[in-house]
Parts: sequence; structure tokens; C-alpha cells
Amino acid sequence: MGKNILIVDDEQAICINLSKFISKIGYNVSIASNVKDAKEILKKYTIDILISDIVMPESDGIELLNYTKSKHPNIKVILITGFTTIELTLKAIKGKVDAFLEKPISFNELESEIKRLEQYNSISSNNNNKEIKKGENKVKYVKKAEMVMNSKSPMIEVINFIKLIANKKVSVFIYGESGTGKELVAKALHHLSTRKQAPFVPINCGAIPRELIESELFGHSKGSFTGAISDKIGRVEMAHKGVLFLDEIGELSLDMQVKLLRVLQEKTITPVGGKYSKDIDFRLVSATNVNIEDAIKNKKFREDLFYRINVIPINLPPLRERKIDIPALISFFIEENNKEYETNIQGITHEALDFFINYSWPGNIRELQNMIERISIIKDEGYIEVKDLPEKIVKNVNKNSQSNYNSLFYSNSNEQFDFKRMMESYQKEIILYSLKKFSWNKKKASEFLKLKRTTFVEMVKRLDIDNDKLK
Repeated sequence: MGKNILIVDDEQAICINLSKFISKIGYNVSIASNVKDAKEILKKYTIDILISDIVMPESDGIELLNYTKSKHPNIKVILITGFTTIELTLKAIKGKVDAFLEKPISFNELESEIKRLEQYNSISSNNNNKEIKKGENKVKYVKKAEMVMNSKSPMIEVINFIKLIANKKVSVFIYGESGTGKELVAKALHHLSTRKQAPFVPINCGAIPRELIESELFGHSKGSFTGAISDKIGRVEMAHKGVLFLDEIGELSLDMQVKLLRVLQEKTITPVGGKYSKDIDFRLVSATNVNIEDAIKNKKFREDLFYRINVIPINLPPLRERKIDIPALISFFIEENNKEYETNIQGITHEALDFFINYSWPGNIRELQNMIERISIIKDEGYIEVKDLPEKIVKNVNKNSQSNYNSLFYSNSNEQFDFKRMMESYQKEIILYSLKKFSWNKKKASEFLKLKRTTFVEMVKRLDIDNDKLK
């Protein structure tokens, strides 16, 4: 999917330049100079992605967009224009355009959009029939190191990297949002290593009261404090010869960070109230969903400990950046729920799957798993349909499919048209989008928007965007 691209533009030079570039990156290209010719090509040939100018003689790109979505709904559409007016943008989004680029076109941005839409097509290609069914039509998934994914998932690279470092003794630091599977990656490191016969010991540093965390990690001697009625082995000692997984390590207090650093340096532990130290051998795998570098700047995390635990970093992409895995995960979760709850869910309809793919998944895989579990239990049998989906996912997707500009321009049809306010709101939306896309990194966000860093910083200040997360 995504291999046949149609370019529509009345400027021959643009068609030729785009055609050369797109052919060079591995796609088949057709060209049309007007909407009428484009429609003929769409009727005769299989096209996966349409790239069209908006402003053309006789009929424009918006009309072609609407025609394409009506007659060929599976074709993805990229609109390009040199006239970046709000009106045209609004029309395009109302017409459900898949991407929108400004002239002069950046080849890097164009390639990025083509790859993104091709990935979306590859998701759909797993679901050619109306439903994801059992048997021959079932969505296939691969399960590597207890993680489920599509065979073309970006997670394949993560698994390959895990295999590469599994037998290295160095500490590993896993970055990822909540629900992305950080503990599964830690378990994979353990399972694929020579330490797999020894224990894997997880501990969530944010789930244990600060006054108890030292005892939980290093153990204690009988009578060392009120309630210590017997000796207790700590998690670090439990992980001897194995792997210790410290989830949410950023929640450790500074004094506990000092004690953990000493353990890592000296390879010994001393239980709370204990008189003697014990030699210990374990591999440390840490994880967080917060920005540790920000915590270091704010003096909430020790830099020397960070360098000790961050020898090999692993970044886990959020589910919204690996949507190719969603059908595979749904198929797997349905199977698991059928076994666990003796339900008979056969699959999911294509229409319902579209909602899952277009949802943002702030809770990542964990949220998807919980949603499928809840739906499966309530529905009990048959296919998951749109009517079975929680209201929040339907509302969220429908809201995002409408232009954000609608709320800016049409929140009250009788309200006076305040151009300055609307433009500032529009700018703020763009700035926030770019910051979130690059984890609040100002340098990367400004480069993405092709703005000077000083200009970008000034806009952030003028638009009163929260600086707390910026770096």
C-alpha cells in the first residue's frame, strides 16, 4: 500500500520536481495538470496517495478532495498551496484532508507525510474485510519477548536492540510514557540474558511511602525501628545474581539516591539497623515517565546517579506513534479475554477499528488493554462495533476530526470577528503541538517550525505558554 501516488498541479515545473523526488524515494508516480484529468486517472488506476494543489483553474483541490473521499475513501490526500489563508485551511480540514503542506514544499516534510500515510495504509491493509476475524482473516501479530506487535512495528528495532545488550552487565534506563510497556522491556532484558535463571525483582519507587523505601530496598534487622519484629530481606538482595527493576526511579528522595549510588559503586548493601554489609551482584534496570534531565536541573535528581544508571538508554514510543500495532494488540487482547472470561468476541468491525486508530491513547497500551477488556466483558460475543465503544473515544475522535479552528472561529456565530485573538489562538495551537511533539524541547520544536530560536522563545512568552516543562 502507498506505492502509487498521483500529483495534481497546474504548474508543470512543480509536477516534474515532485515526481522526480517521489520516484527517487521509491514510489510510482502519475501526473495530472487539472482536476478533470485527475478524476480520469482515479477511475482507471489504483492510487494510494493523492497530492494536489488547492488553487487551480476551473476546479480547485478542495473539490477534488471531496470527490476523492466520496468515490475512493481509502485514498489518502495531501493538499498543497501557496495561499495559506485560514479560509482555505478550514475548507480543507472540513473536507477531511489527511495532510496539508505549504509551498515552497520541503521535500523532507513531504517524505515524512507520505511515510506516515503509508503506515496508516499498512494498518488498513491488515483489515481488508469488514471485520478482524478469527482464522484466515484474523489480524496476525508477532509476540517477541512477551510483547505483542505488528511484524513491521517500530518496536521490532527495540527488541533487536534488547537482544544486542541483553548479556551486557551495564545499567539500562528505559524512557517512556505511562502504559508503554517499560516493565515488559525490563523483563525481556532479564529473560534474554544469562541471568534469566535468577530472580527478576520489580519495585515501583513511587508506590512506597518514603519512610519505608529504604527498608523495602535494603531490608532491615529485627528491632531496628518500631514494627521491625523480624529480619527482612530487601529487594536488592532478592535480586542477587538477577535483575532489579526500579520503576519511577525519579520518585526517590535525594537521600535515598545517595544510598543507591553507594550500593552501585561499592556493590554492597547494609540493611537498616544492620551491623554488617553484604556483597551483592545484580543488574539494574531503571525506568521513568518524567524528564530526568529537568529533575537534575531543578536539583531533584542527582547528576552522578543519573550517569551511573543511564549507561544504555532505551526509548519506548507511545502508542500514538506506533498505530500500526493497534490491530495486532486488539486481536491479542480479544484472544486473552476470551480465554480469561469465557467470552466469544469474534473481532472488531472496520468502522470501530477506525475509531481506535484515530484515538490519541494518552494511557497507551494499558488504556487499550483495559478498554478491550471492558468491552469484551459487557458485549460477551460477536463483533465489537462503534456502538460498543466508550463515549469518550467517540467524542474525542469526532472532535479531533473537526478543525480546531471551528472552536476559534465559530464558537459563537453572533460574536464579533476578533482577528487578532483568533490568530493568537491559532499560533498557540501550533506552538503547543510542536512542543508536545518533541517532549517540550524548544530547540527541536523551533527547528520543526522553521523559526529562529529567539523568535520561538518570544512567542512562547507572548502567548503565555507554561514554561515549567520547557527545556
